[in-house]
Amino acid sequence: MVINGGEPELDAPDSSERGRNRAGRGARGERAMRMMMKARMDTQMSNQVTKGGAMPNSLKSVMERLKPEAAYFTPEGGRSVILVFDMQDSSQLPSIADPFFQEMGAEVTFEPVMNLDDLQRGLAALK
Repeated sequence: MVINGGEPELDAPDSSERGRNRAGRGARGERAMRMMMKARMDTQMSNQVTKGGAMPNSLKSVMERLKPEAAYFTPEGGRSVILVFDMQDSSQLPSIADPFFQEMGAEVTFEPVMNLDDLQRGLAALK
């Protein structure tokens, strides 16, 4: 949404935020960043978590906390999960990744991602 002389209103909902639970700005006042997290779990450790019955609760806890806009589960390299969610502040990295490290011996990566609306806003800013 554009208001007052063409400046974009950062908290205005647009089509990229439809159906999403955006909290707006992070602790330092910046807009939340859409992130993709990939967690490739160690097969033996995740087998123990699964056999012990804790896997559903672990995943449910992560989903409730992050409220991802998308969640995918794949056998890529073993048990893997891919989540797309809004990160409010980089200080969240340890609390998001640590359960995967400690409980499942996972390799965890994070990368910023865009949807088409985000890309279009970014390209429009180049003009």
